[in-house]
Amino acid sequence: MPGSEGKDRFFTIGVDRFEKVEIEELAFDVKGDVAMARAIGSLTCRTSDAAALKGNVSARLSFDAEMNLATCAVSRREIKLLSTGGTFGDVVKALGEEISRSLGDGLSKEAKKLCQ
Repeated sequence: MPGSEGKDRFFTIGVDRFEKVEIEELAFDVKGDVAMARAIGSLTCRTSDAAALKGNVSARLSFDAEMNLATCAVSRREIKLLSTGGTFGDVVKALGEEISRSLGDGLSKEAKKLCQ
């Protein structure tokens, strides 16, 4: 978050070190030109050792998407934040919709690159 002057100072908390990624369920299905993918998994991240405010966060997510392989268009995508934990779990939970949207945008972009 941007800094401001005076006593109302904000700072960025960088939870940017991956600790663990687990895939509990994964399914791919291709019928003609349509590919569908579903997954449930979790990831755990932590702050760097040099962070002023140290902590971690875990999140369990579900992912469901459909892509037309002929046009590389993602016709459906849904990412749900199922649960959170850790020091910053409540922050992630509060930002759940924005995080899901951002993850979906990133995954769609990468899927389109792979398709082309």
